[in-house]
Amino acid sequence: MTARNKPNGPLTGWLEAGSELVAEQLAGVTKQVNAHIENQQRTIDELQARGAVLDAKIKQALSPATVLDNVEQMVKANPLWSLVPTFNNKGAKRAEQLDALSAKVDLLVEQVALLAAKEAKVKAEKLAAEKLKQAEAEAVSSASTETVVKPDDDKLATPEKPTRRPSTRKKTVATTPKVKTRSVSTAKPPTRS
Repeated sequence: MTARNKPNGPLTGWLEAGSELVAEQLAGVTKQVNAHIENQQRTIDELQARGAVLDAKIKQALSPATVLDNVEQMVKANPLWSLVPTFNNKGAKRAEQLDALSAKVDLLVEQVALLAAKEAKVKAEKLAAEKLKQAEAEAVSSASTETVVKPDDDKLATPEKPTRRPSTRKKTVATTPKVKTRSVSTAKPPTRS
């Protein structure tokens, strides 16, 4: 049994030592490869997270509704868009037309009020002229029956204005500050001889 426990020779010792050395180097390389794989896995996970965010942004930006909205805004920004007839904005056009019509109606109401005021003024002037003629006719008829009195042309031409009621306001009287007057003597200065 002594032969079995003994090493077989120097060659086997060298082989065992070499295999242990190779195993250590292989374990070191394996650790480096595993560390490198873990680093790559972390990097891939970070890139996937960033990609998910970018993917959501791209999907949102390239969704059909967003694309159509962007195209619609670009087309409406074009000056030629105003020349294209619109078929779907009937409500907005109606609102604009109603606003324009209401503004016109307001203007017409103001003009009618002005015309009514002018007509009332003309009517009042005609009524005053008729009353004046009637008063003249009565004065002439009463003058012809009693005595012939020549009416003043000035009174007939301009009717008297009614007297005004006395004012209840305090009247302020502007006063001038008192000025001292200098007395001037009329005596002659003594003459020198």
